[in-house]
Amino acid sequence: YYDDTGFHSRRGLIVEGSSTNQIIQSAGLSDAAWVASNVTVATNSVTAPDGAATADTLTASAASATLIQTYTTASAQYTASIFLKRKTGISPIFISANNGTTLVACNVTDTNNWVRCQATATGANPTLYIQIASNTDAVYAWGGQLEAGAYASTYIPTTTAGLTRGTEKVTYPTSGNLTAAGQTIFFKITPQ
Repeated sequence: YYDDTGFHSRRGLIVEGSSTNQIIQSAGLSDAAWVASNVTVATNSVTAPDGAATADTLTASAASATLIQTYTTASAQYTASIFLKRKTGISPIFISANNGTTLVACNVTDTNNWVRCQATATGANPTLYIQIASNTDAVYAWGGQLEAGAYASTYIPTTTAGLTRGTEKVTYPTSGNLTAAGQTIFFKITPQ
């Protein structure tokens, strides 16, 4: 699973509600679905949080360089998120869910570890908006996500269209097993 500190592998089961990633080409940041302004995108330049060589490099060619994708919809609460890792520079990296109206600073200083940045906003036509503050600074980026709600769920990879992860549930059929009266089911809940 993915959280704000990166990719984790854990024994057991994670159960999440349904969510839809509205970003197109969530790991292909050079795709035409993304609008770049004063930023160069180098594709598949480093290993992503999932272990595959699919992360891209974003390099600013001017101050306040941006990479944006907009989802056209009615007003609602949306959360934008993306995994980032510092390549060069020290300037702030910002993310926004409302086309830069409200910028959230991401703590992207580590050149060795991925950070999942997220921002939430309410309004029509939400965006995944990434801004690099200073010219020539660069970050690695992967796993863009824009979904309804107040927080980011685990990453849902997309290609040519948004993708929905269905509601996950746990079932245990008693038919052919012990009787329900003679069994105990134990759950341990770990907050994220």
